[in-house]
Amino acid sequence: MENRKKIGKRDVDAMEPESILWDTAAIGFYARRQKGPAIMFGVKARVAGTIRWLQIGRYGGPWTVETARKEALGIIGNIATGLHPTAPAKVAIKLTVAELCARYLAEADAGRILTRGRTKRKSTLDLDRGRIERHILPLLGSRCVEDLRRTDVQSFLHDVASGKTAGNFKTGFRGLARVTGGQTAANRATTLFAAVCTFAVKAELIQNNPARGLDLFEDGKRDRRLSDLEYVALGRGLQAASDANVWPPAVALAWFLVFSGWRVSEGAGLTVDAVNLEHQTAFLTETKTRGSIRPLPKLCCDLIRRAGRTEGLVFPAARGDKPMAFGKSHWRRIRGLAGLPADVTINVLRHSFQSLAADLNFSDAIIGAVAGHKGQSTASRNYVHFAPEIIVGAADKIAAEAKARINAPGSKPETQYSA
Repeated sequence: MENRKKIGKRDVDAMEPESILWDTAAIGFYARRQKGPAIMFGVKARVAGTIRWLQIGRYGGPWTVETARKEALGIIGNIATGLHPTAPAKVAIKLTVAELCARYLAEADAGRILTRGRTKRKSTLDLDRGRIERHILPLLGSRCVEDLRRTDVQSFLHDVASGKTAGNFKTGFRGLARVTGGQTAANRATTLFAAVCTFAVKAELIQNNPARGLDLFEDGKRDRRLSDLEYVALGRGLQAASDANVWPPAVALAWFLVFSGWRVSEGAGLTVDAVNLEHQTAFLTETKTRGSIRPLPKLCCDLIRRAGRTEGLVFPAARGDKPMAFGKSHWRRIRGLAGLPADVTINVLRHSFQSLAADLNFSDAIIGAVAGHKGQSTASRNYVHFAPEIIVGAADKIAAEAKARINAPGSKPETQYSA
């Protein structure tokens, strides 16, 4: 944590671990406490074009607040006149990766880190914390950021990919995160670390970004879609899930994703007040594409009506009022009951929906409007709170095609979907 005021003895004595006080009487003078009890005085200043953290000495041995401030003023004066810092200030404090990540997350929590011109969503920050705690800190946390080279970060990428950080981690009273590593996890953790280093460069904490221009693994194939037989198997799996007493809103959400092509976070976070059944639309305020107006196929409207919710989430979790962790629990069970392979992820449902749309010869613009691609935002629609009939009609046709694949000849009547 950071604070700015004229530093006094009482302020320094009350400092908590991993905190820093900035002095307003001598700009650049600070008192800093890391994890241990020791408190160090120093000056942050630009020396020969480079931002340096110049160490004065330890509080109480022999430095007091006043003597350290006086020393800081001398250092600042020397630098301003072109002289080198005095002898006590030649040793620079080096920022560790752990300290940098803590500062990055604190700035992000305060809304001061923007992506695509807006603050990061809480769900994104939760993912960032997970990748920092489970990948970055175990492998790089104790390293000094200024000492890192591209080869170090490249090694980090390969270590994560090989499973060096794999393990099971508790995420609350009942939660459990299974971290397996792999190339996708390695790419995302490394990309996040590059963003953290970019933040450090902009904040003038370091001069160069050691994660810039790395060679990442090739993205996994994005052309996976459900085959005709897999659509039938999915229908049987969802029926089996209902028979096995899988949480009913989770089963309903799975059907909703099949027929809408939405992202799982959008379906799980759908609220009753966002839905306009009369116009077959939903107005989403928190998506990857900012505000978004989505068409609702009739099949999805029927699911929402049968959910019978009058407020809150349309598909609530079994516990609490947060969106359900559908992809981490329910989908795995449904996929197992359907006998589908592990590469049929939640995202495959979305891609399959869009592939059906392409099979029906809909244009990219129509598919983008139905599925909520980047660029299909409220701004591009002048905030009209209902989708054009052509978009709603397209959504209905694509959903009907998905239903036809599930109800294909040969599928058992009891496993077929009936609206």
